[in-house]
Amino acid sequence: MCVIMLTRLALAIVSFVSMFAIVAMVLMLWRDMSGMSVSKDRDVAEAVFGGVVPYDVVLYSDDGSGTQRLAKGCQVVAVKLDISAPPTPPRVDNAKPENLRFGGAWQRTPLSAKFLTVSDPLTKCVDDIGPDFAGAIRAIKNADNAWFARGPGGQVVHLYAPAYRLAARISVAKTR
Repeated sequence: MCVIMLTRLALAIVSFVSMFAIVAMVLMLWRDMSGMSVSKDRDVAEAVFGGVVPYDVVLYSDDGSGTQRLAKGCQVVAVKLDISAPPTPPRVDNAKPENLRFGGAWQRTPLSAKFLTVSDPLTKCVDDIGPDFAGAIRAIKNADNAWFARGPGGQVVHLYAPAYRLAARISVAKTR
């Protein structure tokens, strides 16, 4: 009788652990497919946002080398802003290389639809980062309480949204 109860208990434990492992695996796959996983390239995020805005977590960082999920030439770097982030965006640090600068001539969102062309970074690069994160970027560009700045030639878009606790730099390489 005692052996039967111990066998049932062991089977219940094994079943529970197996189910937990399956659920954990499915959640990790969903995270990777949804674009919510953080890439291993945190150095780019630190180079763009470090010392510029206070942030807690790197949400997405792809330098555009084409080795990750983005189209070659697209760079997407996004961080979750710290709760102490100021309500207005930072000034651009012109001492940094152009591909690592954050900021510019800040304007209030929403972004005008006339700026969103086929070669625009928000059109060309955002879909590859996953539907959940792409949806968040689109919501911010259409919000009334965020900021955006365009880089030279319109190939870079900077987003700063302390209400959403998000800062992002999205760029596409210039075509020659």
